[in-house]
Amino acid sequence: MKMAKKASNTKNNKIEEKEKTTKKTNKNNTTKNNTTKKEATKKQTSKTVATKKETEKKVVTKKEGPKKEIVETKEVTKKGTTKNVKKSSDAKKIIVLVAIILVVFAIFYVITVVLDKNNHDDIFKQDDLGNAEIQYDKIIVGTMLKQKPDTYYVLATKDDDNAESYQSLLSEYEGYDYEYKIYTIDLDDALNKGSLADESSFEDDIKFKGNTLLKIEDKKVTDVYESEDSITDKLNELIDSLKNED
Repeated sequence: MKMAKKASNTKNNKIEEKEKTTKKTNKNNTTKNNTTKKEATKKQTSKTVATKKETEKKVVTKKEGPKKEIVETKEVTKKGTTKNVKKSSDAKKIIVLVAIILVVFAIFYVITVVLDKNNHDDIFKQDDLGNAEIQYDKIIVGTMLKQKPDTYYVLATKDDDNAESYQSLLSEYEGYDYEYKIYTIDLDDALNKGSLADESSFEDDIKFKGNTLLKIEDKKVTDVYESEDSITDKLNELIDSLKNED
């Protein structure tokens, strides 16, 4: 009886141990499977994130024109819209802009200096003794009608013997307290040679045939003296009127 009971207990113990072993094995397998699933899920998540990043930002290079190259970057925003960001050579644009400004400034400077120099004359001109004397009365044809006085005279001369005699009369005239200013134009000057012609014209396109004395009133030519005698007579008339006033 005792032997049967002992055998039964031994059998029961073996069954319990077997069940425990089975449960332990199942538990280990379950843990292992869970770990494998977690690793697989993690790898899949990393792959998904990497793929998303690749689709979020794409760089496309395209050419506009033979030399200009623009890099366009497309970024996907949170709302799913596409934002285009254009980048180009800013340094090149700045260099071109600065070059244009310098060229314009240079042209403006040259024009201003040339016109001012001739408008205000050969400011420093030497007399017969080699001394510098200031002259403000010499102008060019282009500014002939743009002087400040309302009424004045303009004497245009070529380089000949008569020009010297006219200069002598002008010097005498300027020795008085005159009413009307007399400006001079050198028709042999390179800036005035385009105004020489076979026939004189004092309308829209001003042309000189030769030595000429003009009276200007309110920016218009009112009197014209072209012959040697008429120019000399008018200058002497102006001088005589100043003498009588004295």
